[in-house]
Amino acid sequence: MGDDRTVAVVPAAGKGLRMGLPENKVYLTLVDRPVLAHTLAVFEECPEVDEVVLVVADGEEDFCRREVLRPFKL
Repeated sequence: MGDDRTVAVVPAAGKGLRMGLPENKVYLTLVDRPVLAHTLAVFEECPEVDEVVLVVADGEEDFCRREVLRPFKL
């Protein structure tokens, strides 16, 4: 057990159905960026977290890269 690493797994594959949304609620804008961008930024800045694994819905990979990851340098 020499490799003690902390990995944050961020589940972001929801649908937003209970909120009656046409899209996944993690893509909603909160203040100045999507909720998901806020979440990922917290983990990226946390020195105790060695790696962040993002899980998005099948088919949303390109959208997530284009709208969340690249614009906010995540």
